[in-house]
Amino acid sequence: MTLDPRVAEILCRIAVLTAPLTNIFAFIGVGIVWGLGASNQRIVAEARQTMNCLLTLGLGVVIAAAVSFVCAIIIIGPFIGIAISAALFVYCVVVGIRGLMAATNGVPFRYPWIIQFIR
Repeated sequence: MTLDPRVAEILCRIAVLTAPLTNIFAFIGVGIVWGLGASNQRIVAEARQTMNCLLTLGLGVVIAAAVSFVCAIIIIGPFIGIAISAALFVYCVVVGIRGLMAATNGVPFRYPWIIQFIR
């Protein structure tokens, strides 16, 4: 089974948009897209970039949880964790929508502020 690169882009960007709601399923979806399109470099590059974005978001969630836990002694700790989580949610929505718009217009798109875990 082959996968159209534009469909792969849209599926990967939907994974980022829905990541706050789907959590681990976003990783699984991108992994399936990567596996189905392993012979197409464009799909592999998109899946790699999306996976890096999801891993960066996961790191952000871990940091938010750690700050909340460590700073729970003082009242403000959980509020900082909630603020970080809210910022990650907004990032997913904004970047997901911008990515989908770029995919439908055929414009190249790169996720901002991600760490390159997978090269």
